[in-house]
Amino acid sequence: MIFFWVTHVFLSIIIAYSVYRLIDNLFLKIFVTSLFFGFISSFWFLYPGSNYLAPVMSIIFLELTIIESNGIERLLRISFATFILSFIILSVSIFIKKYAFKKR
Repeated sequence: MIFFWVTHVFLSIIIAYSVYRLIDNLFLKIFVTSLFFGFISSFWFLYPGSNYLAPVMSIIFLELTIIESNGIERLLRISFATFILSFIILSVSIFIKKYAFKKR
């Protein structure tokens, strides 16, 4: 099971980095990369009260098509939290790289 989660996060980072390399504008680059990473890499409980975790993307797909609705807001909250966290980390790391290690 741990192999699945490590692979999932690793592939999420690769996809987010690919999106990062495609965009030229710095703010848009940070925003879109964090958005992709937040949506792709977040995971939550399969249904309320469950002990099983699943990627949010797959749970949203199931909520919208197959199973009864348990509230999509619970999934969007964790995706938004992951987005904010990745946005802050990426912004700070780019700021440090650009300004702290600037050649004089």
